[in-house]
Amino acid sequence: MGKNYKGNTIFHFAIKRRETKIYKLLYEIGAMKDLITRIEDKQQNNMLHIVS
Repeated sequence: MGKNYKGNTIFHFAIKRRETKIYKLLYEIGAMKDLITRIEDKQQNNMLHIVS
């Protein structure tokens, strides 16, 4: 999965912008969401850290 210089993926950006469609997509893909949501940026923040 591609990351920028800060270690963020397209999903990190979508989560930061509170894109509802991305939340729905992550929910719909089932078990893969567990892998995707655990991806960390260079500050060791995963998507669950970003949402809160």
